[in-house]
Amino acid sequence: MTPLLHVARAQAAHVRLPPTSPACCLSLASHLSCSRPLSTVLAHRSSRYLARHFKTLSTPLLRSVSDNGSRSSHVSRSAGVTRTVIFSTPFQTQQIRCLNLHEYQSMKLMQDFHINTPRFGVASTAKEAEREAAEFFSSEKAVDGDSAPVDFVVKAQVLAGGRGLGFFRENGYQGGVQICESPREVGIVADKMLGKTLVTKQTGKEGKVCNKVLVTERFFIRKERYVAILMDRSAGGPVLVGSGRGGTSIEDIAHKHPESIHKMPVDICQGLSEPRLREFAELLGFSGDRIDAACQCIRGLYNLFRE
Repeated sequence: MTPLLHVARAQAAHVRLPPTSPACCLSLASHLSCSRPLSTVLAHRSSRYLARHFKTLSTPLLRSVSDNGSRSSHVSRSAGVTRTVIFSTPFQTQQIRCLNLHEYQSMKLMQDFHINTPRFGVASTAKEAEREAAEFFSSEKAVDGDSAPVDFVVKAQVLAGGRGLGFFRENGYQGGVQICESPREVGIVADKMLGKTLVTKQTGKEGKVCNKVLVTERFFIRKERYVAILMDRSAGGPVLVGSGRGGTSIEDIAHKHPESIHKMPVDICQGLSEPRLREFAELLGFSGDRIDAACQCIRGLYNLFRE
C-alpha cells in the first residue's frame, strides 16, 4: 500500500506556520511521547495536543496525499475536535527569527558583556540629544597629559543600512550619520533627523521614520579589524570569523584577499579556551599587551553570542 501523508491545515492565533507545509501537522507529532512508531500514533492523542496547544482552529482540513500526487479527503470529528492520524515521513520545520536591534541596543548589550564601546547616549528630542552630549563634553586627559576636546557623532536609529549616504525626505537633509563639534551642534543636527523619514538604499522609496538618535563620542581609527561569530552547519557549531583588514565590505575583502579571512571552529560544549583565544588574536595581527585586550573583547562577543 502506498503510504499516505495526512496534512492538517490549521491557523492558530499564537503560532505562525506555512499554510500548506506538512510540518503543520507533523511537527505536532514530534512532541508526543509514545513508544510506538509515528505511523501508529493514536488519533485521540493528536486531538488532545491540538486542543491543548492551539487556542483557535480556523477551518480544519485534513488531506491525504499519496506519493504519486493523488489526493483524497478525510475528516474525522468527535466532540467538536478534529481527529488526525499522522503517518511517519521525513519533514523539516522552518525557524522564524525576529531579532532586530537598533545600534544603541546592541551597544548596551556589549557593555553588559564587558566589551569596550564608546560612551553614548540615546535621545528622542533635540534637547535630550544636546543634554546627552553635554554630559561627556568635559575635556578628557590625553595620553600625554594635555586636555583634548570631545567630538561627537550623531546617528539616526533606523533598522536599515546605508544611513550615512541616505537623506531625509521632509527637509532634504543629507546623511543619517553626522560629526559635530559641540553639544549645541548636536542638538541642531538631531532636530533635522528626529521625526523625519530617512531614505537609504535598503529602506526603499518609502524610507523609515527616525524616532531616536544615538549620540556618541568620536574615535579616530588607526587600524580596523573584523570579528564575527556564526553558526556553521558544516562545522556543527559556532565559528569565529576574523580579518586583519577590517570589516568594511567584508565580502569584497574575502573575494580579493581570501588569505586574510581566518576561521576557527568552537566546541560549544567546551567553549573558548585561553590558548585558542590568543591564537585567534594573533591571526588578526594583535601582539604584545594588545593581545589581552583583544582576547577580552572576543571572549565577551562569544559569551554574548552564546547567551
